[in-house]
Amino acid sequence: MKEKPIVKTLESVASDLLIEFPALTEKLRPLSDNPVITPQVLLIEVLKFLHLAASSEQSLSPSLLTDLAWHEFILCTRLYTRFCQDTFGRYMHHTPGGEKKENHRKYLQTIRHYIVTFGEPNKEVWGELAYNEWQEAQCGACNTD
Repeated sequence: MKEKPIVKTLESVASDLLIEFPALTEKLRPLSDNPVITPQVLLIEVLKFLHLAASSEQSLSPSLLTDLAWHEFILCTRLYTRFCQDTFGRYMHHTPGGEKKENHRKYLQTIRHYIVTFGEPNKEVWGELAYNEWQEAQCGACNTD
């Protein structure tokens, strides 16, 4: 599958943010012991989620790892605030909580938006459920008359 142009832009933005604020790398590093899930990968997924949340009229919910990385980004208050203002024209608030069933519905909604916007979700970051949604979206048996 051809990479979507926005992914390249988000990769570049993530690199710039980590260079500008190296402490964020150190905050993101311990979130996963999987060597594939680097601070760069985590920040890219946070940026993807924020892009989805900013462009959706629906309330969305990130994966656990994306949420934990988002927490670390938010704690870099000046960097996060400036990023949100420059990118979205507003601060992207984080509202934790909610009922488990509703959060699950929002998560599935997020994954569906993710697939349409970015393609295949990173299984290590977004989990098996996201990967299953991706697989179902690739169904070659579906057609119209």
